[in-house]
Amino acid sequence: MTEVKVGEWYADGSLRLFCAGIKSCGTALMESRIGIIENYDKSTFDMLEHLPDCNGWSWVPKVYPEYWTSVSEGFAFVRVDSKNRCTLFHKDGTVDSSMFWDNNMEKDRTRLTEEEALAMLKPECSVNKPTSTDNDWVQIKNPNHVIRDTDEASSKGNFRERLDFSNFLQSDASGFISCVEMKMTGKQIRDQSWAIFRCRRSDLPKRTITVPKWLVSDFHGLTFIVEQSVAPQGHDEVYQVGETTYEVEG
Repeated sequence: MTEVKVGEWYADGSLRLFCAGIKSCGTALMESRIGIIENYDKSTFDMLEHLPDCNGWSWVPKVYPEYWTSVSEGFAFVRVDSKNRCTLFHKDGTVDSSMFWDNNMEKDRTRLTEEEALAMLKPECSVNKPTSTDNDWVQIKNPNHVIRDTDEASSKGNFRERLDFSNFLQSDASGFISCVEMKMTGKQIRDQSWAIFRCRRSDLPKRTITVPKWLVSDFHGLTFIVEQSVAPQGHDEVYQVGETTYEVEG
């Protein structure tokens, strides 16, 4: 049952009410905008929604999400998702996980429209990725991959921590040898731990990865979807609600 207190604001559907007093029998005297006072007995309290942030008849409830400028140069803007949670957006469009938010954090920030916020994203700020063609050499990462005649292997891959790996794959001096010459065709990569394998991008096989999808409710009252192999920990409620299959290279 909703707790009703004198001096607090409530809503009965679209009707805003102010609790002007409570009788000895427990009936609340609820005043409407036009000054009419009605009796609400305890059996009707569940019809009322408490408005803890309301400070008068002209108060307008917040509608989420809200968008605010960031006070850190590392971020483009902040999206406020609820009264106490927000998401930080990097300039390249990537996001941080949900974080704590308080109305006091609006200080020194400027309110933005969604359009203004999205205009602050600069995808060109993301890390430049080398352009590729179908003739580029790429690493085969799937340990279950069955080696083909057109694949190549190199033992120098064991020293990858010292290498610019993308350049290493393209280098003629990288020590790659045709797998057919080494009689490795038909074997699995997982059994060849001494080597790293590559193939032409046009020959790179596709494989699928299926990730469980979890519906999570946390102690802040937020509900969201998480995709990961095992059930998320440290939340009030966790339910598996499906799975997503992705197609990846290698």
